[in-house]
Amino acid sequence: MLEWQAAVPPADAANIHVGQTASVEIAGRQVIGGVARLSPVTNDSRDITVHVRLLRDSGASAGMYQSGEFLFDAQRYNAIPLSALMGLDGYDYVWQLIPNIGDDGRTYHQVKRRQITIITQQDNQVAIDDLPQSDLIVATSASFLDDDLVIVVTINGQDVDHNQTSKAPKPALNPSHGNTR
Repeated sequence: MLEWQAAVPPADAANIHVGQTASVEIAGRQVIGGVARLSPVTNDSRDITVHVRLLRDSGASAGMYQSGEFLFDAQRYNAIPLSALMGLDGYDYVWQLIPNIGDDGRTYHQVKRRQITIITQQDNQVAIDDLPQSDLIVATSASFLDDDLVIVVTINGQDVDHNQTSKAPKPALNPSHGNTR
């Protein structure tokens, strides 16, 4: 049994656990291994050594320098456009649209400011976890609205009377480099 020893900054090592899957590149192919243990002390570079067990038939040999990634459980979050965010007093908000049916049968939306928590940002999308996917929000021009404003939402001339959805961003991998022993 061989081990890949990855030097990982302490902040990243805090997210790695025994049994977690790692993918190591050996001779141009990806080999899957499992975290066997984490060193309880830092090395001279102040990194934590993470020991990943590799199978004998992995193609690795002692002394090889390898790179790899630790794979984390994928979590899905709702993604909203960065342009939908509004910052105020150190907090992030979106304008949520609450649908109501008017006396005339049309759908009107009441504007409500809703505080959100940003999980991560990828390109022009922001991942959040405290806004249901079915909620309708204002995607742009958020600074021109006020709480309790009542509006009609149209897309291509058609009134909107249902909720829109968005896709979650892809989970990120944490790359690391280390030696095989």
